[in-house]
Amino acid sequence: MRNVPLPPVELLWERYALNPFTGKFHRRSTGTPIHGHTRVRKSDGYRSVKLKICWDGHSYGVSYGRAVLAFMTGAWPIHETDHIDRDTTNNRPWNVRELTTRGNAQNRGNFGGCWVASKNRWQAQIRINGKVHWLGYYKSQAEAQAAYATALAELERS
Repeated sequence: MRNVPLPPVELLWERYALNPFTGKFHRRSTGTPIHGHTRVRKSDGYRSVKLKICWDGHSYGVSYGRAVLAFMTGAWPIHETDHIDRDTTNNRPWNVRELTTRGNAQNRGNFGGCWVASKNRWQAQIRINGKVHWLGYYKSQAEAQAAYATALAELERS
């Protein structure tokens, strides 16, 4: 992520109103809703919604959820924004929160493992500081998830 200064949150408050029931911004001047630009990643179908904010002669593309969080808290999030229900188009204030990259990865529901057909086993692994640590092969997904949870608990204790 580029380290670009973002427009002040007061600009959001001045130009837009947020409907907390829908999670949509509206222009204060005209009342028209701002839908943002939706992009769908072809590799995995991940949907992201960007909001274009023009300020001081520049145009800024900000994720819709990040703008909602900034509008609600009064400051731009330092870390990543996360959608609690994992629906990236649901930007209602109760559904958007700030998380670290690690916390966001843990929320994905992926325990860091996969099915290895050649071994007829589940493989578990965990990433620590960008390095993958292999936890082993297991007969069931539940065993692989348990190994991942144990490694994660040990990591959090240290």
